[in-house]
Amino acid sequence: MPDTVEVRVHRQLAPLLVPIRWLDRIDISRGRQSAGQGAWHTGRAALIIGVVLGAVIGSEVANSEGRTGSRYFGTVLSRIAIYGGSITASAALWGALHPGERWEPVALPAGVPDRR
Repeated sequence: MPDTVEVRVHRQLAPLLVPIRWLDRIDISRGRQSAGQGAWHTGRAALIIGVVLGAVIGSEVANSEGRTGSRYFGTVLSRIAIYGGSITASAALWGALHPGERWEPVALPAGVPDRR
């Protein structure tokens, strides 16, 4: 069994020889995400943040204005919509303009213990 793995970082560069005992995991890039995938990944995380932030701010605004009952919930829901929507839209736009890479784990060579 070989004791090194050849890694090609770029096709114009010389390959690197990495001792197998140094490896914990191997991932291979499958290229950049599409704009839609980038928007989806960042937008859905931002939605959670926006909803939580909107709920906290809406609750504080409603409490400071002395609102109760349906007026309290109306204030909270309006802040959730404002903050959740604007943060989600901003993050989705960012994700569409700056999509990340797609990485795929690769099985380690036979005989190498998986230390993940």
